Order: sequence, then C-alpha cells, then structure tokens
Amino acid sequence: FGMKGSATAGGMQVKEWDGQALNGTLSGAARVRWAGNNWNVDGVTTARGITAAVFAPALLSEGRAEGTGKFSMSGSEPAKLASNGHLEGNFTVHKGVLGSFDLSRAIQTGGRQAQGRTQFSEMTGQGSYDRGAVQLRNVTIGAGALNAGASADIGQNGALTDRIVADVRTASNTLRATLNLGGTVKDPQVRN
Repeated sequence: FGMKGSATAGGMQVKEWDGQALNGTLSGAARVRWAGNNWNVDGVTTARGITAAVFAPALLSEGRAEGTGKFSMSGSEPAKLASNGHLEGNFTVHKGVLGSFDLSRAIQTGGRQAQGRTQFSEMTGQGSYDRGAVQLRNVTIGAGALNAGASADIGQNGALTDRIVADVRTASNTLRATLNLGGTVKDPQVRN
C-alpha cells in the first residue's frame, strides 16, 4: 500500500493511493477529516483484477472483477470507520461462474431443477454497499446462448432476495423464464 498527499491538523488530502488486495489492485483518491471523536473519509476507488469469489463464493465462485466507485466512511475512531461505510459504483466480472445453480437448466425445467453451475463470459452491473447491506441493480450476464438480467438485495444478515429474467436460445426456439432467488448468500435457492 502506498499513498501521496498532504496533511494538516484537521485531516489529509490523499491525491492518490494504491495497493494490492485479493490478487488484484485497488487505487484511488481520498479525503480524511478528523475533529475530536469524529472521523470522516470519502473518495473514489478503482479495482482491477480482484478475485470475485471472496465476496460470496456460493453465488459467484470464479471470476476476475473490476470496477469504479465512490465511498464514504465515518466513525468515532479509525478502527470503526468500515462499520459505517458506504460504497456505490459499477462493476464487471470476466470469465466467472455462478457457483450454486445452473440458469440454463432452471429455465429449461421451469425452475424445478437448478442444481449445478453457470459459466459466463461477462457480468456487468451497478452496486452499492451500505453498512453491511448490498444492492445490485441492472446486472447483465452473458454466456453464449444464455442471456440474463438480474437485481439482488443482500441484507446485513446475509438474507438474499434476487430476481433473474433470463433466456436461452436452442436450435429450435428461445426459452424465457423469470426466476427468484432466496435463502442466503451461503445457501442460495432458486424458486420459480
């Protein structure tokens, strides 16, 4: 980790920072302010080539992620900043795998059979993290004959609510389905 900037008695202006994490790189700029027991940090960040599976391996078991976003954190001391953190931005995951369900099988069986994995070439979307809760919007998944759009909410306790609208092209026609995901990020369940 390294950073460049300037400091005063009331804070720091970090013009650039970068470091390695999750087998990739993180970089950005930030402003850090402190006054008594009140610490505030806000800025922008860019991630490149990080291992996506560390976030929710049962949902996304493989892939390399990149993205950009704005973040803010506050707390009574530096160690408590992350617990009040907020991040929002855009992301892309390349050559990934949805780790606990097969979207093509779920579409072909009307959601009755979904066991397996879904390989994809690219997933894009917008996401936000707010004090442990995650929202994913405008998610698109491309995997050859399979195309899907999704949105998901993950509660602070790990509860998952997701809606996927997908189609798969076969030699004779195109099959479409709307699937709902529930359960938790550790044990996602497909429902039709």
